[in-house]
Amino acid sequence: MFTTIKQVPSDFFNKVAFDSGVLVKNWDKTAPTTITDSMIIAATTGDFSIASKPSVIDLFEDVNGVPNGSKEGVFVESWEHTIGVTALNASLEVIKYALGAADIDTDAGSVTPRLGLADQTNDFIHLTWIGQTVDGGILAADLQQALSVEGLEITTGKNTKGQFPLTIKGFYSIEDPDESPVAYYVFEPVYTVKFNSNGGSTVSDQEVEKGGKVTQPSAPTKSNSTFGGWYKESTLTTAWNFGTDTVNGNITLYAKWTTT
Repeated sequence: MFTTIKQVPSDFFNKVAFDSGVLVKNWDKTAPTTITDSMIIAATTGDFSIASKPSVIDLFEDVNGVPNGSKEGVFVESWEHTIGVTALNASLEVIKYALGAADIDTDAGSVTPRLGLADQTNDFIHLTWIGQTVDGGILAADLQQALSVEGLEITTGKNTKGQFPLTIKGFYSIEDPDESPVAYYVFEPVYTVKFNSNGGSTVSDQEVEKGGKVTQPSAPTKSNSTFGGWYKESTLTTAWNFGTDTVNGNITLYAKWTTT
């Protein structure tokens, strides 16, 4: 479970597991971990590339007396956004998305390339590549109006058996020319905090974002016993400080009791 979207930190790419991910359609950023079978296009492995490349022009390039590359004259004219992945499965859908302009015949088990983009609703799709960071977070590259620009080229090799490369580009729309077809999201991991009441009444688990604090629950109850707080270890050595202690992994807190 992930609750927040944050700017990519400077050390983020030291934590990304670059060798795996999943390519999905119709992803909803408000429910980032809700991935159903119908959404999955393919699991991905090996090298992948996610690129956003601007076309930059210098408006003052030919103006006398103005230094070349002056910041006041730099203008981003356009962007090109692409995702390149290697799919692990060769389903009809994977081949269709690799080809771009193509039609699936489910009964015949075939995919046929065609001229033109006659069906833009199905040809230009909402596609997302999702990968997991080492610490359990998520990086998502969300591509709107996505279409293959490289076609399908399958090659074999010692380490590439059963793998199918896809290169897909995000396109702008005339209806919204200023709206970028790509957005990047980083979701911090959320950990589970369990409460072992050591024979007392049940206390519900909590989901806490990495670096967050646990909300102090109502004290549990136990017959002929007085509750003495929550501890980090089953040996009841170190008390948990709800005001200062933070969560950086799945943990269990243990209740201390004294007999009355």
